Amino acid sequence: MDLASVQVIVRLLDGGEPVALVYPVHREGSIPTPKEALLVVQPDGESGTVGGGILEADAIARARNALSGMRHLVLSRTLDDAGVDDNDMLCGGSVILLVEYVAPETVGVWADVEDAVLRGEYWGWRCLIAITADTVHVSRTAAQFPAISRSRFAPTGQGTRAASLSICPTADGFEIWDPIVVPDTLLIFGAGHVARALAPIASGLGFRCVVVDDREDYASTRRFPTAHRLVVDDPAHAVATLPSGPGVWAAIMTRGHKDDARVLANLLQRSYRYVGLVGSAHKKAAIWAHLEEGGASRDALDAVRCPIGVPIGGSTPHEIAVSIAAQLVAVRHGKSIAQGIGGQRG
Repeated sequence: MDLASVQVIVRLLDGGEPVALVYPVHREGSIPTPKEALLVVQPDGESGTVGGGILEADAIARARNALSGMRHLVLSRTLDDAGVDDNDMLCGGSVILLVEYVAPETVGVWADVEDAVLRGEYWGWRCLIAITADTVHVSRTAAQFPAISRSRFAPTGQGTRAASLSICPTADGFEIWDPIVVPDTLLIFGAGHVARALAPIASGLGFRCVVVDDREDYASTRRFPTAHRLVVDDPAHAVATLPSGPGVWAAIMTRGHKDDARVLANLLQRSYRYVGLVGSAHKKAAIWAHLEEGGASRDALDAVRCPIGVPIGGSTPHEIAVSIAAQLVAVRHGKSIAQGIGGQRG
């Protein structure tokens, strides 16, 4: 479960509204439901997904029943009903979804977990699920990182608090260890056209975007409504005030070569999961030569993605933004894709 979902649940429960959480406890074969899927259903709306289509429609209907009856439910579905009707999902697999009723009275526990994670602590949920012919029982307890096997919380590329979700069958149901995932941060240096196109895409991919520019009218909520944070400062100077580490990514796209070089020089002094720079091969050669003269190592420079993005053949700001986002996803999942998109000027 990610931190954003926890915050949505806290807000709803704090308003006196119960919620139903829908998530997979068993998956087999080809299905559209990711292991970490979560659908949050309230009386008058929902957020998240368990795969879409008729499966999700059934899940939402079952969740409404759970809310009205204040109880937990199970939805089992085999997605291989070929030829039954045009709306069926013919993926070929099967899935068991748990529908967990969460009462407003539990808001204190959820809020405490939210506060702890925001303080930088490592927390997760332990859920014990018992399923009989007549009832479903769910015991959800919060557990701090030191109290949980470290192997269950090994870091992954999904976020700085990410870990593998563990679902283990038991004699009468399932045991789930579910870590709270804090999104990674994407630092975007420069607030021009490419940055403006990239920020909402990256936000949709789960990044908390921090946009840095020395122009107040550029680094504004009007231009970047989805940004987690806007920093009005000289981009190179701002590097020292911003986070770094394995959960921080950086994309450089200021309005000039000199500013790009200054930002990159400062980024090379710290550690990041990813650093990319918008620019042509000519621009790269010039900046690399300048930084090497200043003492930057060739190994550090070779780790920088420049030209940034993957080669999809486009050159408009939105196309470059898509190519950058694709590279972020590829790096997140450990995929090696040729970099550089035609048309990056400079």
